[in-house]
Amino acid sequence: MAKTCTIIKDGRADTYGRPLLVGQTYTGPDDEVFSLWQSGFASVAGAPGAFMPATQIQQFVIAQSNIPFLIMHGDGAANGCQFTGSAGAFTVSAAILAGNGGILAGCYAYFSASFGGSSRPAGWYWCEFSSDTAGILYANQYTGGPVRRPSANVTFSENLTGWVTGPTTEITIANDILLPGKALGKNGRIRMSVSGIGTTTGAKSYRLRDASTNLLALFATTTYPSFAQEGEAFCIDSDTVKRQGRIYGTAGTALQAAQVTSLSTAVDQLLSISIQSSSNMSAAVLDTFMISAIFA
Repeated sequence: MAKTCTIIKDGRADTYGRPLLVGQTYTGPDDEVFSLWQSGFASVAGAPGAFMPATQIQQFVIAQSNIPFLIMHGDGAANGCQFTGSAGAFTVSAAILAGNGGILAGCYAYFSASFGGSSRPAGWYWCEFSSDTAGILYANQYTGGPVRRPSANVTFSENLTGWVTGPTTEITIANDILLPGKALGKNGRIRMSVSGIGTTTGAKSYRLRDASTNLLALFATTTYPSFAQEGEAFCIDSDTVKRQGRIYGTAGTALQAAQVTSLSTAVDQLLSISIQSSSNMSAAVLDTFMISAIFA
């Protein structure tokens, strides 16, 4: 059977390789349109029930990444990250964690505006550690959507210099994670699985929020250098009333949130994921994450 959808995000093509453009109405095979809807590239009237009985749709992934995100640390004077004056080359005064060079051989690192004496904006820049204490930063940026490695590294045109000052505010990684309307039903849940590393000093926090900044999941670590956890927010026989559930896994601390009564999952919602360090010398790394919608 064929299904009709409306394209809401660029980046996919039809079975003939023709690009599907935002705003376009597209009709295709059930499995193809289901894939577009499931991955957040299209909206479908009546989904998920439009594809199959709702009881058969149990769980699907709405966002995931196996590429780490790092808030680059530094006190701006003598500790943390320092650019060496050769394009994007840098050193750190001490390893974030022994062996982190392998984990961070390809990652996105956050820097505040005008880092390294440049006029570059704040953002997530592609970073490749060559050891636990050295690496190269590139001009490629992550600005949302599926997390991908750059197809080609772009070097900085300027030679970055000076010490980095790490931010202590909550930094958003992505705010365009689509939770399709009715994907949870009235008794379903949204589940977030995360793993991370960091320094043994300071607190590191990782949050999942809705577009109104309601807190759906919060993972926090202090002296723990690494963790792997899973948390969820679940519906209480309602499209709007939800509560944060327990956190499962190793290390870290789970902070419970109050009931959320302003988030209607009967309609499409955009979610965001963020990361925060309590001090500029507390390096936080979100190693992997996966967000799933479970219907019930």
